[in-house]
Amino acid sequence: MKRILPSEKGSVSIFLIIITAAIFFFNAVLIDFARVTAAKKQTEQAVRAAVRSVLSAYDIELKEMYGLYGVNEEDISSIYEEVLDKNLTTSPGYFQFVDVNLENTMISYSDEDIEITASEHEDIIDPLPNGLWNHAIFERQMKEEMKYKAPINLTIDVVNKLSKLSFSLEQGSKVTNTLESISNDYDDRWKKIKQAEKEQEKGTKIINEKNPDTLLSIPAGYNQYISNIKNLDSLVIDETKSLEEIIAIEQQRKQLEEAISIYKSESMEKAEKLSEYYQSKQKAFNQTIDKAIAYIEEAERLNNIIAKEIGEVNQISIDSTEKTDGDLLNEKELVISEEVFSTMMNTLEKEKVDYQSFVSKLSTCENIINNALQANGNEVNKTIKKMNEAIEDIQKERTTIIEYGTSIGKNFGNINKTLDKVEKEKKDADKKTPDNQPSYNQLLTLFDEIGDFQGKQEEYQLVDTYFDYYLDLNNKNNKANKDNENQNYDAKDALGKVSKLFTDIENILEDFIDDAYVNEYVFERFNHFDPTSLEQVITYKKSDHIEEGDNKAEDISIDKNHLTDTLGELLSIQNQEIEYVIYGSDVPSGNIAKAFRDIFLIRLGINTLEGFSDPKVRAASHPLAILIGALIYGVTKSVVDMLKLIHDGEHTLSKYAKIPFTYKDYLRLIFLFHNGDDTKLSRIQALIHFNTDKNLTRVPTYIDGEITTSINLWFIPGVMRALNIIGVLDGTVEGNRYRITRRAVMAY
Repeated sequence: MKRILPSEKGSVSIFLIIITAAIFFFNAVLIDFARVTAAKKQTEQAVRAAVRSVLSAYDIELKEMYGLYGVNEEDISSIYEEVLDKNLTTSPGYFQFVDVNLENTMISYSDEDIEITASEHEDIIDPLPNGLWNHAIFERQMKEEMKYKAPINLTIDVVNKLSKLSFSLEQGSKVTNTLESISNDYDDRWKKIKQAEKEQEKGTKIINEKNPDTLLSIPAGYNQYISNIKNLDSLVIDETKSLEEIIAIEQQRKQLEEAISIYKSESMEKAEKLSEYYQSKQKAFNQTIDKAIAYIEEAERLNNIIAKEIGEVNQISIDSTEKTDGDLLNEKELVISEEVFSTMMNTLEKEKVDYQSFVSKLSTCENIINNALQANGNEVNKTIKKMNEAIEDIQKERTTIIEYGTSIGKNFGNINKTLDKVEKEKKDADKKTPDNQPSYNQLLTLFDEIGDFQGKQEEYQLVDTYFDYYLDLNNKNNKANKDNENQNYDAKDALGKVSKLFTDIENILEDFIDDAYVNEYVFERFNHFDPTSLEQVITYKKSDHIEEGDNKAEDISIDKNHLTDTLGELLSIQNQEIEYVIYGSDVPSGNIAKAFRDIFLIRLGINTLEGFSDPKVRAASHPLAILIGALIYGVTKSVVDMLKLIHDGEHTLSKYAKIPFTYKDYLRLIFLFHNGDDTKLSRIQALIHFNTDKNLTRVPTYIDGEITTSINLWFIPGVMRALNIIGVLDGTVEGNRYRITRRAVMAY
């Protein structure tokens, strides 16, 4: 039977063929995609392994001596190529699913984004941008090296030691500032008291101008006066009297009348003039006493200022758990008690009141005398007694006022003697400056003689050349001052600086944490001078002077011949590397001299504090004398401490912190004074260059590797090219090979 529709036989075979072809096509693409992906991974791992291998071949000398990582430039290419070859080369005779071929390699160890300023030192080859010469890279590696060690070292060697003395030094600084602050007030206070005394003396002079004793003649002559009156009344002329008798009576009457008149007028005049005089002087007297009161009030105001400032200083010691020897300032010697001023003010006010009472009693006495002169002669004895009592009352009042005239002197002591003592203390203080202390000048001369020693000048000049070079490369132009030899060693300034350092040590470490890490790196990796090596070249009177507790050292001198022999090797830069990093002097002994000067400065601050508790210092009454006394104590004791440091290599930090303190501890402390000095990085680099003879400009710390590989595409290159175009793959297809580029960038 003929079919109308075509036959369906064989349709399944065609469909199967179509499906099978699609599956084979997909598998072919998938296989090549998997091979490409594996090749990418292998290429990336190879370049990363090569870069890591290059970095692992660090300079062993730099690592062991200074904990720094840098690659030997001459080894870079060979290591890089060797590692790539071992990772990408296939062994012959085996089937390779991923047959990666190395087509191109590139390695770089410079970052072109880093700008380098042309160097003036043409004799040194151009630097690698990422070499150890770069301060940022150099400092980062030092901090990495010290990230665990530095906190421990700083806590044990710096914070724990210095914090024990911080409170005492803070007190000492406050005492110094207070003594300077109250010195003028102290002088002015005594001047005001002296002026008040002079005004009181003027009032006393007014009282002494007239003496009420002159009135005593009135009651003394009163009997005679009454007798004369009575006699006058008894003289009667009658008819029985002869002419001669009458003449005699008249003469006698005339004499009695004259005597009565003289007595009466003189008595009234004495009483009246005395009363009028003291009344007229009352205003002047009150003015002088008011001036005295004003001066005493001003003196009391100044005294209160002094008491307040001293009280604030002493209160610090009371409030703190860290005790010093009693009050910091002897308030008894410096402050006049409030009771003295209160008593003095009351006395002066009473002096004015008593003067008014004195004037009133004079007026009363005058009235009594006038009334007595008008009396008829009855009760003569009673009248005389009354006059005597009135005069005696006046005399007592006057005596009281005169005694008041010496009250200022009595209340404030012998002012002239006190002022003489104060003036003497001030003059002695002016003479007793540190510059006038023989041992102090001898020690400074010793520092100068050490500083003048030349030694191995050539190696210092070479290191200084390296320093200048690294400084220029890092665009630094603030070179350290190499001529800062002459310093002013003022003890007051020393105490202030040392106090600020000790009391603020934790904040300083926090603010300059980067500097602190670099400082600790320097102490970890470099050498410092041994101070005991100077013992054999220094002589001084009596070796026991440097024993603990002694405070004198005399006739300090240096054996210059022996100095030359001894310091020749000792002053090699490799024996004072830390000092060079701190100060940067290109004079062989300059750094040592500066270090000793700064240590002396620190000792001066600490010992000045101790001087305030010295009994001889505390016995002084003038603030300036106390201050100078403490400074002289500080200078004298500091000289001894310096000799002990040279003798033993260490001494006790302070009687308030009895811990051993070494030369190295002082250098660590001095380093904190120099925080923020970024030129020290160049000095460290210069020392490393000198010690290893390795130019840090050619020690890379950064490796950039790039390789290109290819893999043969087994099936359909066109499809892989299409996938690459749409972004599925990131290589390139050339013919039947797929090329892969991978880059690895690593740094220490």
